[in-house]
Amino acid sequence: MNKKLSSFIKFLCLVYLAVYIPQIISNKDKNKEILEKNSIYISSIENLIKNKRKFIELQNKNFTVICDNEQKNDFINYAKILKNFNIKIETTLTDNNNLKNIFKNKNIDGIIVSIKNSGIRGDNCYNSIFKILELNQEYNKQIVILDQPNPIAKFIEGPGQIPLQHGLTAGELAKYFNNYSIKKPSNLTVIPMIGWQRSNNDKYDKDYLENLLNMLNKIKPINNSIDKKVTDRSILLPKNSLTDWEINYFKKICLKLGLICKNYNYMENNKEFTGIKIENMDYIKNYSYFNTLLTITTFLKNRKNVKLEYSDSFYKMLGSKDAIDFLTNNISFEDFKKESTGTMYTFLRKSKDILLYKPNPEINSVKLLKI
Repeated sequence: MNKKLSSFIKFLCLVYLAVYIPQIISNKDKNKEILEKNSIYISSIENLIKNKRKFIELQNKNFTVICDNEQKNDFINYAKILKNFNIKIETTLTDNNNLKNIFKNKNIDGIIVSIKNSGIRGDNCYNSIFKILELNQEYNKQIVILDQPNPIAKFIEGPGQIPLQHGLTAGELAKYFNNYSIKKPSNLTVIPMIGWQRSNNDKYDKDYLENLLNMLNKIKPINNSIDKKVTDRSILLPKNSLTDWEINYFKKICLKLGLICKNYNYMENNKEFTGIKIENMDYIKNYSYFNTLLTITTFLKNRKNVKLEYSDSFYKMLGSKDAIDFLTNNISFEDFKKESTGTMYTFLRKSKDILLYKPNPEINSVKLLKI
């Protein structure tokens, strides 16, 4: 009898394992799938559409939308969905006169802003939001920011009251301007993203490289008068600016910075250029965006046959006299580092009241690769 009972219990255990173990594994897979789905954030415009009751103060008002050209068609479709909102569509406007015409229109109650954020001081998002808030001091419209991600949001880097890499989303940046940069704050509403987080890795991919080369291209003679399709992956100078040894050494520096390069010769309009072409990016940790910019600029400005000229737009984006003094050899790197570190910590302290997402950005200390 006991043997029969024992055999029956074993049979039941086998049935249990056969039936429920696959279900447990399946549930784990489902949970993993749910987590992966949850890692995809809900955009600010989707948040506005799905949760209109949370933003009831915006309803039945006449808004104009200032957005990137690539978002214009989306907003035409969204406007049909937002039946309780009267929205007029406008493309991105950065010209002060055009903006003033919008503000002067008495039939418009407010402005909705949705502009891609690159995460760099002085980009289209940065300039447009600041201009809109600055102009609104006179007109008192309601300003609504549809928040946009910051692709390089983990680190705060660079000098100036607002660092070159500020670590803020478009909405956080608007809140910072409204709190600290504008004399008369606007009636500001930020529609947040849901589930977005600052990246916990240092893989900046296209945005990292685009921002780096965008800054380098503002320095003559780097990539000067060369087709943009070429300059989005290369660092070129007029022929004979660098010796073969200097180009090979430049490649080694870039490799340490996480940029995998090869020698590159290019000709355009009967002019020859030499330098490097960036083929790939490695794991970037110690020398991220601003430090890479500093190291490359320092190497080039110390070359015998290279004389760098910094454009006004380059200086404007840096936003710091100390950076200018360092790049023109008027102050030491240590003095520049000390001043920059102090301003970054001040900026982070002031930003903590307006941060909308976790984790908070981190200070990336100023470093210069030994050349």
